[in-house]
Amino acid sequence: MECGALGASLSGAGPTVFGWFNSEGEARIAARAMQAAFAGVGLHSDAYVSPVEGPRAQLLQ
Repeated sequence: MECGALGASLSGAGPTVFGWFNSEGEARIAARAMQAAFAGVGLHSDAYVSPVEGPRAQLLQ
């Protein structure tokens, strides 16, 4: 949250941490900070930044 996250959560089905950000730049800064924190305790991590927006559901008639 210190990196400007609008929110963050843990996945219920696996070891995934994710957050929502106003900009891609903020998301990348947070991803680097999270990877550094994990590395600091000896854990490997992968980080992915992707947009939330995408195709929406459509009602077919």
